[in-house]
Amino acid sequence: MTTSAPEPTRPAISADGRVLASPKARRLALEQGLDLACLVEAGHPQPYHVADLGLLRSLSTQTPEAAASARRLTAALAQEGFSEFSAWAQEAAGLGDAAALLAGFGGASLGRAAIVAVETLSAQRLYQVPLGPLGDVTEADPGSPPDLCLRDLRLSRISCVELGPENCPTLTLCAEGAGLVVTLECAARSLSAREAVTLLSNFAARMEQPVRHLL
Repeated sequence: MTTSAPEPTRPAISADGRVLASPKARRLALEQGLDLACLVEAGHPQPYHVADLGLLRSLSTQTPEAAASARRLTAALAQEGFSEFSAWAQEAAGLGDAAALLAGFGGASLGRAAIVAVETLSAQRLYQVPLGPLGDVTEADPGSPPDLCLRDLRLSRISCVELGPENCPTLTLCAEGAGLVVTLECAARSLSAREAVTLLSNFAARMEQPVRHLL
């Protein structure tokens, strides 16, 4: 009598600590204000798909203990200068990857070399950001755990987020008229209060007046 091999199980935690999910599941979670990290904390195996969102809705989105250990700061910019700067950088310096420029601003705001993830509703790209010129930013290995995530929702209808901390500090960009709302969410263990204020202030200033911070 032969027995079939056991069906492989999905790991509850990814090897590099990232939350693994399909692009569609990630997009719907963002639109519905759901935090995929809650599935990780509850021990449900990754990667997550659209079918897992029903389970996610049934979970408590955040415990009082988690809320107490989370940081959320918001900066509102009446005008943003990044779009104009990005067009200039492509024409004058041949830097045509706007996501790489965003990653460069994020790394510079941290004040150290870093792996920066840039997410849109449909994709995520990872960049190696050194302490140096924006032209030195390169794509990182796909499996690299990020030190900072930039969630770019400027082209979506989302105007504000409160998703809770993930595995690394996350800056979310939402359009507001001619300006921008930048929200930083992180666990208290990731950044001290002073570090969180400094990161958000530095990044918001770069998005408002990019050229000034390159001089």
